[in-house]
Amino acid sequence: MLGHVVFVPNHLTNDRREQNYFAEHAARMNYRAVAERGWAIGFGPVESACLERQGRFKRSGQSWTPLRLRHLCGLIEARQNGHWDELWQP
Repeated sequence: MLGHVVFVPNHLTNDRREQNYFAEHAARMNYRAVAERGWAIGFGPVESACLERQGRFKRSGQSWTPLRLRHLCGLIEARQNGHWDELWQP
């Protein structure tokens, strides 16, 4: 014997899925604390940075080994985060 089949409208299952997502990720969505730290909120700045970085390393005639690319990325991140001078301290 098969049990009863309950029909749940699709929009209700989507709503429940979204409610669960927000409940599970509430601690990561403290936008006030993020803004107070001066960090970017949203994907726009991240996408822009990715496109900029890809454009810098994928120009015509350029090729990088994974190790050298990692070193270059480290230098760029140090410069962008204000740690450039720290790299050269003994």
